[in-house]
Amino acid sequence: MIKTTNMNIKHLFRIIRVILISLIFSLNTYAQQNNDNKENFKDRIFFGGNLGLQFGTITLIEISPLVGYKITDDLSAGLGFTYQFYKDTRFDPDYSTNIIGGRVFARYYIYKDFFAHTEVEVLNYDAYFWTSNYKENITITNVLVGGGYSQWISQRASVNIMILWNLNEDINSLYSNPIIRIGFNVGL
Repeated sequence: MIKTTNMNIKHLFRIIRVILISLIFSLNTYAQQNNDNKENFKDRIFFGGNLGLQFGTITLIEISPLVGYKITDDLSAGLGFTYQFYKDTRFDPDYSTNIIGGRVFARYYIYKDFFAHTEVEVLNYDAYFWTSNYKENITITNVLVGGGYSQWISQRASVNIMILWNLNEDINSLYSNPIIRIGFNVGL
C-alpha cells in the first residue's frame, strides 16, 4: 500500500498557493480592465456541485457542494467539499467507509458552452486489507484534468457534464479513468 507522505501534502499546498496567487492577479487585472462593467462581486459568485446515489451490492452516496467565482466571462475558479459513503457487500464482513475531502478547481470556457477543467482534490478514507485483516487510513491527492459542456437551463443556472482524467492514478485511487461527472451550477 502506498502511503501519502508529508512531502505530498507540502506539494499540494504549493499547488494550491500557486493557483490562489494566480487567481488574485487575474482578478486584479480583470478588475482594472473592466472598470465600466457594472457587474458586482455577488453577481460573479456561483454555487453547485454533484449528487450521487447508487444502491445494490455496492452502495455509494455522494454529496459534493462547491462555490466558485467568475474571474472573467470565460474563467472561473473555486473550492469544493466532498463526502461519500461507500459500502461493498461482496466481502465478508461487508466493507464500508466514509470518504471526506476537498478540492480547488479552475474552469475556462474555450468555445461557447464547452470548457476545460482542472482540479486538485484531496480525499481521506479507511482502506481494509482482507488478506492481513488490517485497516489503514489513507489520504490521496488527485490531479484531474479534462473538459465538459454546460447546458444552460436559465440565465443563471446550468447542468454540466465533464470527462476528467486522474493524472496521478495509483493503487489507492478511488476513481478509474476516465471519470464522468454530472453536476449543476446556480448563480446568485
